[in-house]
Amino acid sequence: MRFAVGAPRVFAISVTAGEHGYTGALVVDATADKQLAAERCDDLVTALALVTALAIDPSAAAREPAVTRAAAPPPPVTPRAWTLDGALDIINGRSLSRLWAAAGAHGLLRWPAASSRYFGQLQLGVAVPIIRDRYRFMPGIVIYEMPPVTAWLGLGLGLRFP
Repeated sequence: MRFAVGAPRVFAISVTAGEHGYTGALVVDATADKQLAAERCDDLVTALALVTALAIDPSAAAREPAVTRAAAPPPPVTPRAWTLDGALDIINGRSLSRLWAAAGAHGLLRWPAASSRYFGQLQLGVAVPIIRDRYRFMPGIVIYEMPPVTAWLGLGLGLRFP
């Protein structure tokens, strides 16, 4: 949408992501008018759009919508066999940094074992995590759970220095 050059009012909206959510500001004619905050970006943008609309026309919220008598009725809605309604959201989403530890054992096979500068090696091991983390999307929906025992394999090539 283009506005006329020299319009009587100028609106500017800014949205900033922060550590605890999003903040937004509505600036009218270079003066900060409203500042809002929300955990979700789409909630903040919706609120800023409403505040902007009311700043443009403050009486819009008090008026009832005009009824057009000549308007055609809406087309009938065809029912579907199934529908999906709603939104998926991460409930109580959080990030966590902590020490992760596991007990384990490994074996090493090196060839040649001695007397050569070049060698290859094979390591095979198992680990038992002390804490088994679970990653959930919503209550009752586990996306991933750490297995009780994990195995690992390592291959390597090397060069001995004198």
